[in-house]
Amino acid sequence: ELGEVISFALHLPKDGIKRFSVPLVSLTSREELRKSLSTKGITSYGDELNRIMKYTQTWVNELQQTGAADKSHTQFGWVDDTTMDGFVWGDRLILADEVKYNPPSGKTASFIKYMQPTGSAERQKEIMNFFNRDELELQQFVVCMGFASPLMALTGLFSFQAHLNGGTGVGKTTALYSNTSIWGHPVKLCTASKDSLYSHMNRMERFKNLVGNLDERSNVTPKEVSEYLYCSS
Repeated sequence: ELGEVISFALHLPKDGIKRFSVPLVSLTSREELRKSLSTKGITSYGDELNRIMKYTQTWVNELQQTGAADKSHTQFGWVDDTTMDGFVWGDRLILADEVKYNPPSGKTASFIKYMQPTGSAERQKEIMNFFNRDELELQQFVVCMGFASPLMALTGLFSFQAHLNGGTGVGKTTALYSNTSIWGHPVKLCTASKDSLYSHMNRMERFKNLVGNLDERSNVTPKEVSEYLYCSS
């Protein structure tokens, strides 16, 4: 969609490493490169910008001579639903015997920062174990849907939808966020009442084999529900 792109890693003293991509076409224009880099927090200009431009051009030439370009994936989940030999999650391409870097694309870049592991596995297990009790079977089902989402490719079905309906305080949103937290930020990866149907469908297209969760849909119209279900199935 953007043609050839260059993947940068910006090392910051307080904010860690920021990874982003810039279209190669920006490297042919000093002003376009300045604009692209400034949106990512690089405020260089003058001779400093000239050095960055020369440095990047030299690296592009080196990389083109020494290896093939990496493919920048526009969806998360299985690279191929048939062979299932590679799985894209955040900035990782997970293979059977290794995990490789997955450069961000124009369609996935905004989500990658919400798919970085935080906290500890022990705390995650503790939170999930909250649902391990009688009378929370529906909440258990919702949580397990998060783990099962990559397996949909084995069923021959395009999607599976579950609608949670009940009073306040019964744990619908908690279960939903626990489901989402398997793959990343529990809130940022969900769409909410303010998001349009088309916004959610676009996100589901990007997430592909990951869960696509919606919260607070009480006010959605029957027409929107119908369109959403037809599109999903």
